[in-house]
Amino acid sequence: MTYSIRQFRIPIYMVRERSLAILVIIAVMLPSLSIVCLPGASAQDDAADLADLMSEHWNAQNVLDIADRLCQISAAHPSFRVSGSEGADEAADLIWSEMVSYGINVTNEPFLHPSWTLQEPPVLFSEGDGDLNTSQDQVHFLSFQAEPYSLPTPSGGVLSELVSLPLPDIASPSNVGGRPIDQGAWDEVNITGKVLLMGKEVRWNSIWDQVFKLKLNKERPSAILFHYHYSWMDHAEHYSQSSSGGLPLMVTGPMFWDIGIPVGSVNYSEGMALADLADQGLQVLVNINSTLGSGVHRNIVGDIPSSEPDQPYILVGAHYDTVLTEGYLDNSFGVATVLETARVVQEMVSSSKIELRYGLRFVAFAGEELGMAGSLNYVFKHQAELGMIKAVIIVDSIGSAEMLMTNADPGNDRDLNDLAAASAEELGINCSYSVTYSSDHAPFIDPEGTAFNLNRYWRMTLELRSVQGVKNVMLFHSTPLTVTEQFGGNYGGIHTVQDSRSGVTEWTHAEDLDAQSQVVALTVLQAAAIELDVPDNTWMYVVAAFVVASLMLAVMVLRH
Repeated sequence: MTYSIRQFRIPIYMVRERSLAILVIIAVMLPSLSIVCLPGASAQDDAADLADLMSEHWNAQNVLDIADRLCQISAAHPSFRVSGSEGADEAADLIWSEMVSYGINVTNEPFLHPSWTLQEPPVLFSEGDGDLNTSQDQVHFLSFQAEPYSLPTPSGGVLSELVSLPLPDIASPSNVGGRPIDQGAWDEVNITGKVLLMGKEVRWNSIWDQVFKLKLNKERPSAILFHYHYSWMDHAEHYSQSSSGGLPLMVTGPMFWDIGIPVGSVNYSEGMALADLADQGLQVLVNINSTLGSGVHRNIVGDIPSSEPDQPYILVGAHYDTVLTEGYLDNSFGVATVLETARVVQEMVSSSKIELRYGLRFVAFAGEELGMAGSLNYVFKHQAELGMIKAVIIVDSIGSAEMLMTNADPGNDRDLNDLAAASAEELGINCSYSVTYSSDHAPFIDPEGTAFNLNRYWRMTLELRSVQGVKNVMLFHSTPLTVTEQFGGNYGGIHTVQDSRSGVTEWTHAEDLDAQSQVVALTVLQAAAIELDVPDNTWMYVVAAFVVASLMLAVMVLRH
């Protein structure tokens, strides 16, 4: 079929109108594309904006000063800041007063738990001639410390022969338990009524530990001195661990309390010196003046409400109790970071720099070193409102060489993984993911399981069965921390004398401390804050309205 041109002749006025309509469409498409191509707000954008705001208020010296004051409190008490002790109470009072000074509403949440206090510093010395009135033959062991929750020795101490039990020859920590205890060699040593020098590595393996427990039940010593037995631990200072002198957090249970044995420990070098004395059959005097009972432990809770009432809240926490050390990294610096974050948020809200889409609750927990006792009691007390918690951010032992964070299960629109990663990137910090459940985040993830362990360790009945945990829970910590962890050729120092104001400088750097504390604060701000001081983008809505109107006009022209 053929067609002539005449059949498709179009009136010139229609050509003009249609050309105009096409030009209108092209003209309005350009601003439309510009709006579409504008980048949307991302976690990284929020991090950059809030980091700029935060820098106007953040004071790194405040963090250092509060950490220093908490360590001063530790050093002033023989029990340092063991939960429920005088030092812990003084630290709780300091945290309370700091929050009040920021204008934050603060509450005190006490709970009952076994408590322990040293009345005076423990003493250990060798006695060469058996006469305590002569001192020239005595050698004092200055690294000696009681194990937390140790029973007391008789008044004035116990003086007895020092004996030791051998451990199998092994090459590294990974081989602990790989060879059996020499039962014949142990049977040859009668430890009844003696002071027993024992390699603490015996407790690192459940089989060795069980053999050790059987020996203690059969032949009760008058006291136990733990030390590092193996040369691959020659770098380690005395390591203070939780409640290892009383109700140890291990499957063999509270054998030292049950059998009635006071317990202390020394570092590697003094342990070797004591081993020589044991070979010579010399006597030592051990004096631990401690008291045990049920006491009051305190969680300190500070609230900054959201801009709208009845909104969920974000919990930010850190434990303030220690083992028998000053506890600079574990966890004075973490508490100081949380307090400075609270101060900065309150200041930014008061100056109308930000509003809070969610409330912020700052909690200083007691009893973390006792099996997360403080955070578990918080969950128990607040179990009816756990559904109102939007996210949980716990800070414990940040500031070592590499910052770590646990992987949060988001469950809502405030994904802590994205927010923390954006904060770390914005501040130029390498932050890696880790897996651990040994801090105060665990009770929020698994209330029932964590309570089961606490009840088993302490013979308690904290009932959290069938209580649902919280999603979006993250722990900020770092590595290396312990004397068995290495990073970049350096070991950690928490739970030793190196976790102090003077010792921490040997294994941490000031720039890591400040940068990691700011990562925490920026993550908190991203999770809770709405920035008010932002550019006015209402022009975008004007352009969008113009585009819609123009397109409607163009369509009408084309249809006509």
